[in-house]
Order: sequence, then structure tokens, then C-alpha cells
Amino acid sequence: FFKQWLMRGGALKYTGNWQYDRKKGQLKISLDQVQEDGGLFEMPLEIGLYFEDEDEPQFEVLQVNKKSNVFTFDLDQAPKKIVLDPHTWVLMDVVDFKKIE
Repeated sequence: FFKQWLMRGGALKYTGNWQYDRKKGQLKISLDQVQEDGGLFEMPLEIGLYFEDEDEPQFEVLQVNKKSNVFTFDLDQAPKKIVLDPHTWVLMDVVDFKKIE
């Protein structure tokens, strides 16, 4: 894990989107690594799911191991927002991450 951060150049960059399907009760998150050097970072990435009636977020961990990643979760309600790395543990740049209506 640490070798990819310490032994090579480049910085992790993400772009992606998320969408909630009410009929299926399913959240779909798409994340792409878009760093210019073509490198691939393989790592867990925590996300925070924030819901309308909840004071605290629900935390989940995504195992990112490809340039393009798709994750699905069964949820009873749509999140109002999703935050990548809510505790800012990962050295990364989120170029774009948005909800698809």
C-alpha cells in the first residue's frame, strides 16, 4: 500500500458521480482515477453518506482497485450528499464528483 505513495511520483485524482434509483432502492457510485501520469492507486477509500433526517453520516469503505470503478449499495433512502474521504486521510484531488439527477 505505502509503496505506491512513497516510491513513485504523481498524485491521486478522482472524477465521478453518484445516482440513487428509488425504484430499486440502490445507490450507484462511479469513480475514475484521472491522474495524468497514467498510474493506478489501489486502496480503500472511505465515503460519508449524509441523509436528510440523520445528524451523523453513514460511513462506508470502497475498495478502489481500477482506473474506472463502480460501486452499488442498497439503501432505504437517497442521500442528500456524499463526501469522498470525509476525514481527509487521503492525499488526493477530487476534480469533479457530482450527483446525477
